[in-house]
Amino acid sequence: MADLRRQALQELLAWWVEQGGEPGDARGFADWLWLNHSFKGRQLPRRYVPAGGLPSAPVPEAVEPDRVDNISLDHPTPIASRPSALAPPDPHTPSVFPSSPAPADEPAEAVARLLSSALLPNDGDVREQLLRRTGAVPLLLSQMPLLQRPLPLLMALRPLLQKQPHPRWRVLDEERSAERSADLGRPWPVFSPRKVPAVEVHLWLDAGVAMAVWWPLAQDLQRLLASSQAFAQVALHRFCLEQLEEATSAVRRGRQSSDGTTLHLLLSDTAGRHWWDGSMALWLEGVAQQGPVAIVHTLPMRYWERTALRSGTPVTLSNGRELGPNSGYQAVPLANLEPRRRSTAAPLPPPEGLRLPVLSLDPRDLAPWAALVMGDRLACSGGTVLPLADPSQPLPLPSQAVQADAQISPTEADNLWLAFCQQASPEAQRLMRKMAAAPLLTLPVLRYLLAAELPDQLAPLPLAEVLVSGLVRRCEGDGEINPNLVQFELLPAVQQLLEDQLDPYRKVKVIQAITDLLERHWNQQGRRDSFQTLLTDPRTPLPAGAEGLAHIANVTAAMLDRLPGQPFRELAQELRTGTGSLPPPLWPPAVAFEEEVFETAQLVEVPPLELVRVETAWFEELNLKPLKFTTAKIQPSAGVRFRAKGETARDPEIVFSEGSAWCFHEPLGESRDATAQPLPQLTLVEIPTGTFLMGSPSDEPERSADEGPQHEVTLQGFFISQTPITLAQWRQVAEWSKQPAEHWGRELNPNPSSFDEQPDSDQRPVENVSWHDAMEFCKRLSQRTGRTYTLPSEAQWEYACRAGSITPFHFGPTITTELANYDGNGSYADGTKGLYRRQTTPVGMFPANDWGLHDMHGNVGEWCLDHWHNSYEGAPADGSAWLNPTVPNKKPSTEKANDSEKEPRLLRGGSWDDSPRVCRSAYRYHLRPDDAYYDV
Repeated sequence: MADLRRQALQELLAWWVEQGGEPGDARGFADWLWLNHSFKGRQLPRRYVPAGGLPSAPVPEAVEPDRVDNISLDHPTPIASRPSALAPPDPHTPSVFPSSPAPADEPAEAVARLLSSALLPNDGDVREQLLRRTGAVPLLLSQMPLLQRPLPLLMALRPLLQKQPHPRWRVLDEERSAERSADLGRPWPVFSPRKVPAVEVHLWLDAGVAMAVWWPLAQDLQRLLASSQAFAQVALHRFCLEQLEEATSAVRRGRQSSDGTTLHLLLSDTAGRHWWDGSMALWLEGVAQQGPVAIVHTLPMRYWERTALRSGTPVTLSNGRELGPNSGYQAVPLANLEPRRRSTAAPLPPPEGLRLPVLSLDPRDLAPWAALVMGDRLACSGGTVLPLADPSQPLPLPSQAVQADAQISPTEADNLWLAFCQQASPEAQRLMRKMAAAPLLTLPVLRYLLAAELPDQLAPLPLAEVLVSGLVRRCEGDGEINPNLVQFELLPAVQQLLEDQLDPYRKVKVIQAITDLLERHWNQQGRRDSFQTLLTDPRTPLPAGAEGLAHIANVTAAMLDRLPGQPFRELAQELRTGTGSLPPPLWPPAVAFEEEVFETAQLVEVPPLELVRVETAWFEELNLKPLKFTTAKIQPSAGVRFRAKGETARDPEIVFSEGSAWCFHEPLGESRDATAQPLPQLTLVEIPTGTFLMGSPSDEPERSADEGPQHEVTLQGFFISQTPITLAQWRQVAEWSKQPAEHWGRELNPNPSSFDEQPDSDQRPVENVSWHDAMEFCKRLSQRTGRTYTLPSEAQWEYACRAGSITPFHFGPTITTELANYDGNGSYADGTKGLYRRQTTPVGMFPANDWGLHDMHGNVGEWCLDHWHNSYEGAPADGSAWLNPTVPNKKPSTEKANDSEKEPRLLRGGSWDDSPRVCRSAYRYHLRPDDAYYDV
């Protein structure tokens, strides 16, 4: 087992070196393990896992016909390319993972030709006939990734992998939940904000025919960044020239919008006309106001001076603000950093204009830039300061060194090749020689050539050097801009020059290199971004119309055996038997086809989006606090009973005790003056889940018929105000200023009470309030606090009033004016008469019930949500409000309300002006919803 682990570790280290890591870089290897964990296994060595990925993005459309496709070469002084510090993979490293078998070396193994379908006619019928005559079998092959070694690139972007708390998503905090549950003595989950990626990345692909070739590179970069799951969003956009005018107008108006979390990367060769006329700089300035922006150049650094970047000033950029806009970057001209200038001349002032980092996809460029974006003051990145030139005064376009259709002599071809070798990297020269031996030059073939010839390349810069060298031109076509179908060719004189330097062995070696690469990646066929090829028997000549199909690789019979489908197996058998017969067509001529009618769908443009206001909700942990209160009970042992007629009543004995409950406080405003009186707040008491008998029993004195039948109701827990709403609380809400997102239904009188002139009126319950006024109060509370406030249902009110009791009153079988405010001229059951106060009393003056609620009997009648019903026949058993269905109003249209909005609504609890029987827990009465009286 130890040997197996050692062997597995050797294999992982070998793959680490192959991906660009240093053998002794322990920190880097740990980062890779972290990244591999984040990708959930998707970044294991490619030869050990099944291939897969995102579906290919749509092919860009043709844009900008006047694109500068060939960049002038001024024969600069040769610049040595940076040597690669990456160690090549060890071919002798043992593998403990299953891998594909090596290509067979048997010379007698028969092979089929793998042809490109780039030259197939676009007409469907002609294409089908050609396939039948050729006997070819279509086959999809995966594109080789242009970013072959993603690990160093992701490690370079490590400073951008920031996280922030999500405003709504919550996750269970196990440690805090355990502590809270231990403190409360019951399970109490505590949630904390979920950490999510903080940075969004927007990738932009520049416009133009030349940049359309780099659409697969933009897709590969998007897949790589998205698969890391380290960014909130990775979006890919194709830049449109039509955006320039709108963006320029926005810049001139000075419009700014920045959320501080968006990062923009523009993939460009900075060679289009919109770069030379200065309009691109204005567009970039508009993007820079929304977040950091940088240019990812598709060309090597030595080519930058021959693009529109030469109009800017080369600088070194630094930054001290995390994800700050480009305007906050500090720019130091490169000329100030020269030793000779530092000692002999005054430093140049910082240039004015748009400060842009200019990068390549080399990790050595990306790492300092990522640190710069996140505000590392010690990090510096190279860039330029582009002047915001007037588009009406464009810069002169560079002259093209070689016209695409120019005929050049062998001597001129030799000079052009020597000039290319002087300024191109050795990797680009090797790739150019391979291209001279390749039978067909399309982007899929070039990607296979690049992967076969330069497996250690981190970025496709050699391919960019070749395409802008002026020695390669695009073949004439029908304007198709699909990158997979664009064909290139070397200038004829250059092609002849390089072919003379190649022996037949090297030409065969190019085919073999692609074949070997296909063998190693054969299991990735048809997945991710793919292109079509054709398999044919080499012993069968191609018919007329198919001579232009190029032979790009050889496929052995053993490779065909691993492909799914009968045509591949039959072709493999034909190759082995040597009969020379064609494989059977996919659709034999004997099959009789019938016309099939079907429906198709088409993507259409989405109409202009409109702003829609929505209501959102989220769970929020309530910070409950203990509530202490005094409660009272009428002692049955004191002889309280139902007295006979003429018998003298005795004063009941009252026993007081202390109780506790859980509550939370809802502020109704914030005081701006610390010395002022605190603003009123609501105290909401938690009512537990439970079941009770609603209504009164048939033997309860002075009961009414509408209090039955008595029935069982089960309720979920809820919160209810500890006291009736006071005048101070009512005035605070009634005087709120409406905020933009709030929608109120009616005006509220801040001082409706009849007893507002009393010294303690603010602490008395508000009255003269209609049902509609009470609902408007709840509506304002709900919109301002984000919680749902409403009137209680009738079942909720009685359940909260009884607090577990079954007697007519929550404190016992009778009532006394020592425990409630009502008309004391009357008595109930064995109770005595008492004081008639003729007005309301301050809330909380009398003891609470067992759940901490005050004034549930007397003081003021309290509105409930339900419509009035004469009995409980058909009443809900879940505690919900019993509402009648809305009936359309059949009265004249001038009437605003429906009939159901005028139906009587329930009241409970009785008031200071009511007899004792009205104050019972089960007593019910009703009023119209627009009625407002001094005792309600």
